[in-house]
Amino acid sequence: MARVTQSPTSVRMPAAAKRAIAAAAKGRGISTQKFIIEAALREASRNRVAEDQLAYELVSVTRRHIARIEAAEDAADAQAGDAEWERVKSGKSRLRTPEQAKRALGI
Repeated sequence: MARVTQSPTSVRMPAAAKRAIAAAAKGRGISTQKFIIEAALREASRNRVAEDQLAYELVSVTRRHIARIEAAEDAADAQAGDAEWERVKSGKSRLRTPEQAKRALGI
């Protein structure tokens, strides 16, 4: 059975830090505990947003790369098709139907 680790419920900090946190909480009209929890959750959310942004950018780059590859493949197919069509028009090809040409080009 996996053990669940718990975060400590108490944090040791210098008295000056405690006073600064208490003063900031009082200035916002909330308890010190609520102030600390909100600040921690806000920081955790900021990290999650950064991770989501990185994942989005990675997906976006991958999609653009795939689109470039597909565009290059399409251009090569079009060029091969044009060359074969010119051969058909000049009578140098045995292919007579579009289906035969597609099969010959692997399209």
